[in-house]
Amino acid sequence: MNSALCDEERLPALFCLADRLAVQGLQLEALPLVDEVLKQSDDRTITRHAMALKWELTGNDDDFAKLLDFLRPEESDEERLGDAAFLMSRQREGAALELLKPLLERNNPVSTLLAVECNIRLGNCPDAAQRLASIQVDASSALDVRSGFALVHGMLVLECGREDLRESALQQIKDVLSVKHVPALAELLKALHKDKERHMNG
Repeated sequence: MNSALCDEERLPALFCLADRLAVQGLQLEALPLVDEVLKQSDDRTITRHAMALKWELTGNDDDFAKLLDFLRPEESDEERLGDAAFLMSRQREGAALELLKPLLERNNPVSTLLAVECNIRLGNCPDAAQRLASIQVDASSALDVRSGFALVHGMLVLECGREDLRESALQQIKDVLSVKHVPALAELLKALHKDKERHMNG
């Protein structure tokens, strides 16, 4: 591989190979490849993904700290949102909130929705509800924002017991589903209906 590919091709290919090995459960084989990518890469995107993969492979707190230090400096909004979502997928909601701070200070709506979800997961229901109330969403809003708003709306009902938000959550979800099928929202809608039946019968 090293002789067949130029530098611009070799490191992405090497990372893809390491990623495939990791998916197959071959952590010991993947780790040296990741280390080689990190040693040679001067591409921020490749480095970010390689550092994240190394932390996933090792589960080491030092590797996680290095990843956070790398993520915090000047990222684009899109990169920061993606990295926060990645941290959330690994149950690192506190770290995700830290990463989102610059966007939250600018009232970025997607970052606010992610922060609401983080707070719900952490059990900070009052903070989650307060952040949700700060978002103005209507039919003219971008569909991904409407979808995220509907999702956290429903989560507040199910996870935080906000019965006062149930009907508005149901309407928000139905409005999005009438435009586009979003599997997560379809499942949430079913869960909200089942939860409502339990409350009525209980």
